[in-house]
Amino acid sequence: MNPTVSIIIPAWNGARTLAEALASVREQTFRDFQAIVIDDGSTDDTAVIARRFCESDPRFSMISQANGGVSAARNNGIRHTDGPWIAFLDADDLWLPGKLERQMALSREDPGARFLFTNYHLWDGQRDLRLAYPDDQPLPEADGLSRLIFHHVYLTSSVVARRDCLLDAGLFDPELPLSQDWDLWLRLAEAGIRARGCREPLVRYRRWPGSRTISERFNSADYNARVIESGLHSTRHPELIPLYGRSLAAALLNCQVVRARHFVDADPEALPPVLWRILWMAPRWKWLRWYLGLVWPVCLGGGLTRQYVRRRIRQRWAIQPFD
Repeated sequence: MNPTVSIIIPAWNGARTLAEALASVREQTFRDFQAIVIDDGSTDDTAVIARRFCESDPRFSMISQANGGVSAARNNGIRHTDGPWIAFLDADDLWLPGKLERQMALSREDPGARFLFTNYHLWDGQRDLRLAYPDDQPLPEADGLSRLIFHHVYLTSSVVARRDCLLDAGLFDPELPLSQDWDLWLRLAEAGIRARGCREPLVRYRRWPGSRTISERFNSADYNARVIESGLHSTRHPELIPLYGRSLAAALLNCQVVRARHFVDADPEALPPVLWRILWMAPRWKWLRWYLGLVWPVCLGGGLTRQYVRRRIRQRWAIQPFD
């Protein structure tokens, strides 16, 4: 008999955190599950750790594949399941013990819901930093699509979705190295799949201090823009086109913001045209003032104004410890 929930856990060189993640699965109060670790061509002890859990608990299994990225790993895992529900857990995140039980109860309370998510803690590995959905912020349920167009509002490690809906939507796009989950959630929402969420935080989403470089931030911003642009061109709902257009404009602006933050340290002389593009895309007096400060003649104090603007850009678009 197939388990109710199949848990997909992609892992690439995840030996540092995988055992903790798998232990959080094993401790679930909901017992009717299978957990599939997809070793995505790891060169560390990922397979050794996964195999240890497989040997001690028949609900755990492992698939080994050549490195193909997280989308290919998740898709491979989904294709090896037959149960009705698919849950996702990244190898460096954790579930709290009641996570699956609460979501399966929600599915019984609302049989029409095909996409379930939970609140979650942003977590540094030692302490909870903050909640993703504070008490005064509504969960992205009834208006999920309109919010999803602007923000990646569902954490993958919190999601449980119907397997048939994932297959109908085409699964994760292997051509997207980043933002592939946002892309799939948008396609599900476009198809009318209704989301329901648990207010209780039942996942710990690990944020590594200083984990994202400027280059990684720009790649993320770039792929976010690609996902929104794809949604704009493929939407079957004309009333959503203005929302996609506004979201795409904001995403393209963010690409320029990240580029400006890079150039302020790496190539300050390239900063003025980047700031001009930001000003052109979103006219604001502050950014005009900053642009003029960068191009102000040296003989009239331009050296000081440039130092001021560069300092302000570092402060305004600083890389946070948990970004």
